[in-house]
Amino acid sequence: MSDDVITPNGDMRLCAHISYVAEMNAVAPVNVMPSAQGDTSSTTHLDATEALRLERMIEHIHSLGVRALAEMLDEIAHRTGQPAVVADRIEAFAKLDPDLLRFLGGDKFPPMPLEVVR
Repeated sequence: MSDDVITPNGDMRLCAHISYVAEMNAVAPVNVMPSAQGDTSSTTHLDATEALRLERMIEHIHSLGVRALAEMLDEIAHRTGQPAVVADRIEAFAKLDPDLLRFLGGDKFPPMPLEVVR
């Protein structure tokens, strides 16, 4: 990504890469668990409790570091017999800009919706 973007720390530069966000979202969607975020188009339907449980496990795996993540992805690739698919997804996500993702709030799970009881 070039230098003509608005950075998270507030440096104002020309924001010529808004289409970059749409392009990266098309290449590697950030929505890891659609049903947890209100998207019912997914074939995997999780109730709110299961979705929250998976989010917490993902956060824990993230805290274990890059080696644990690499081992998990390698195991998924071999158990599913789809190493090319996993490699493709790794390549797509590797193209995401971490500062831009953080700036847009895509680096954290969204808060769970609250239900008002009356």
